[in-house]
Order: sequence, then structure tokens, then C-alpha cells
Amino acid sequence: MGANASDANTIPELKNFKTTKKTSFVEDEVPKGVRVFYRVRAANTNGVGPWSEAVSKVQ
Repeated sequence: MGANASDANTIPELKNFKTTKKTSFVEDEVPKGVRVFYRVRAANTNGVGPWSEAVSKVQ
């Protein structure tokens, strides 16, 4: 989560939040006015892919 909800360019330290096999994810516990950053990567029998660029949204 970023400290300043209006600043989409300041990306805080990213931490592992959740591992899932789903192809979509809905975060229901984000407080209003808080900017949260997400990044994803895929894994399969060939290994783990690179992380995506971080994206964000303010609830």
C-alpha cells in the first residue's frame, strides 16, 4: 500500500500477498482512499515467469 493515494508513481516495497491458481482476483479488504499496488507472475511446469510491472488503483 502506498502512503499517498494520489501518487501512482511512488511504489513502496512490494511483499508477497497471495499465491493462487485463479486467473482473476478481487481484493475486498482495501480501505477507501488507499492506493494498493499489484504485480503478478505465472508459474507452470516449465518454471516461474518474470514479475509484471506494478499497477495500482485507489478504492
